[in-house]
Order: sequence, then structure tokens, then C-alpha cells
Amino acid sequence: MLAADVLIYLGMLEDLFPLVAEAVGKGGFFLFSTEDNPDVRGFSLLPSGRYGHGPLYVQSEAARSGFVTRTCIPTEIRKEEGRRITGNLYILEWMGKNKERPGNFPGRSLV
Repeated sequence: MLAADVLIYLGMLEDLFPLVAEAVGKGGFFLFSTEDNPDVRGFSLLPSGRYGHGPLYVQSEAARSGFVTRTCIPTEIRKEEGRRITGNLYILEWMGKNKERPGNFPGRSLV
């Protein structure tokens, strides 16, 4: 499942990941982007009117639903009025709930 430039319109992600898990099934992938948040452990409404999500928050919420972060890459996700907007690109794999999972490492590929 792909959701580029979508999560910026969502605040809390705790309800999203279980729905995606159900849609992709075991071994399925979820690829998406997020906009940077100054607080890496949370999310906040930014002056732009969009939400920024910290990588620790995203990966924690995803892991609660059985996702393993395969890749988290900090990058420029778009340009707006000549400014670079930074964020992260993610590749998550759903391994099923309550499974042993490797740790999540921002900026490092596990595959």
C-alpha cells in the first residue's frame, strides 16, 4: 500500500496502522512519507496546517500493530514556495501482531 503525502493530513496514527495491517495482510508492505516534526517522539500541527510526525512516534505506533520498519530515510519530500520541506520515507512490513520483531532504526535499512 502506498500513501505518499497523505499522513501529513492525519494527527494521531494509532488507528491507522491496524487498518493498514488488515488491508495488506502478513508480509504486506506499507510505503509512506511524513513531514518532519521538531519532537521526534510525537506529532504536532505545523504552521502550514499539516501535521509533522517524529520518526520515533511513527515507528512506535507501527510496531504496536505488528509492523517492522524496513527503511526510514530522511529526505526532502517536497518544495513549497521555494522552500525545501523535509521529512521521512518509510517502508514497513507487517509481520503479524505479537511476533518477535527486530528493533526499528531510523535512517537505516534492515533489508
